[in-house]
Order: sequence, then structure tokens, then C-alpha cells
Amino acid sequence: MDIWEASEYACIIEAGTFKPGNVHSRREEFLDFVMSALLLGKSIRNMLSQNEIHMGKFIREAVMERSRVVPSNTNLGIILLHIPLAVAASVNRKNMQQALDTLVRTATVGDAEHVAEALRISNARLGTPLEGPDMRNEQVAVEIHKKGLTLPDLFLLSSSWDMIASEWVTGFPITFSCAKRLVEGDSVLSVYMDILCNYPDSLVQRKFGKEVAERIRSDAANMRSVEDMKEWDALLHTEGINPGTTADLVASSIFVALLDDESLLQRLVKDTRSYQH
Repeated sequence: MDIWEASEYACIIEAGTFKPGNVHSRREEFLDFVMSALLLGKSIRNMLSQNEIHMGKFIREAVMERSRVVPSNTNLGIILLHIPLAVAASVNRKNMQQALDTLVRTATVGDAEHVAEALRISNARLGTPLEGPDMRNEQVAVEIHKKGLTLPDLFLLSSSWDMIASEWVTGFPITFSCAKRLVEGDSVLSVYMDILCNYPDSLVQRKFGKEVAERIRSDAANMRSVEDMKEWDALLHTEGINPGTTADLVASSIFVALLDDESLLQRLVKDTRSYQH
């Protein structure tokens, strides 16, 4: 399976699978997520055809390509996870973690400037930073350049309160551990719920505060059946609460799992369909 194909499949499976609070195939915004998956696959295919690696530039271009067709922010988190994983897989597919570590450590100030621009134009809910540059500021790239902040520097600043930033600076532990679980037979839903049980969702925390994020984590831990989850899903949608960062990490986990074992695709698709009835 080509790397770009694995990314497309991962995004579509993640979006199509029932996950409390997030998009799934019965939600009206599902088509936007499918389109975003195809656009990201196209961006990754184009990226991997180039001779030089420019991580930040690739991320910015992927955000711009998606924004051109789908204005709402459907996949910023997934782009931030899939682009480095795709580059790492192209460098050393058998030892992605080692390749990823090198790529992250060697990311530059230029990469940080490009990612800052990507964040600013993504239409994502960024929130006020606890420290460091404000990505909502049109002059943020100038500030990054003046301070000489690299991409790892930026993610380190936000790693204490953002799960995706934390993945970047700690070697993508959630992604790789959950990918292993999927390969070993776990379902997408069980992986999603396990992440949600163990980590207060970053997006929920930005939108609603720490107390609500912790309540969602606690509620997830108390779910006992799919029927319970379906009732909870309806409640979360009524409240406008979507644990989107958790869903992004599921998409990156599926991506890595498919790169490790492409025969997984048929089972994951079948698993996704099982929750549609």
C-alpha cells in the first residue's frame, strides 16, 4: 500500500467509524471529512514526489489545499500528525520512530514559520497560548524568526496542554501504541474510547475548559456498552462537544497500523460498518 493511500484510508475509516461526540458516517458533515481525506492523500503524494524535505512547507501546503475545497477546519490535527509520519515512512518504513525522531530534531525555524502560517489560516480554534507566540497574530512568523524558534521549540511550548504537540516532542507514543493495538485486533472504537478515558481532550479543553474536559474523560471511563455510547453521542452533539483531538490521534494510529499491515484494511472497514445499524 502506498503511503498516501494509507493516509486516505485511515482518514476515511476514522471519519466513518462511530465515535461518541465526533463525526461518523451518519452525520451531515461526513462528506467534508471524506473530501479532506482525499485532499490530504493528494498532498502527501505530491510531497513525496519532491527531492527535498521541507516539513513545515508540506504542512502549510496541505492546509491550503484542504481550505481551497473545504473551508471549515476538518483536519488540521490530522495534517500535523500525518505529514511527519508520511515523511518518516518514506525515509525508513521499517523503523518509522527512528526516522521520525531525526526529522523532528532537525526541523528548522523556517519550518516553524510555515506551520505558524498553516495554523493561522486553518480556521482552527486555537485559543490563547499559555506561553509563546500567539498563532492567531498575522505577524507571528516575524516573531518566530526574530526569536529563532524552531518547530520543536513551538511544540514544546504547547506540549503541556495540547496532545498533538505532546506527540511531536515525545516520539508519537499514543500513535504508535494504539497502532500496535489495532494490528493486534482492537477496534477503532475501543482505541478511541481508551484514549478518551486516559487523556482529557485538548480541543474540548480549549473550547470548554479543564473541568468539562475532565468530565468527558470521566464519562468515557464509565461507558459500559455501545448503546450507552450512542446515548452519550447524542448528548455530546446536543451540547456541541466534540473530542476532536482524540479523533485525530485515532486517524494517526490507523495510518501507522495500515503502513505496518495493509491486510488490516478489510477488517477495519468491516468494523466501521458494524456500528452503522
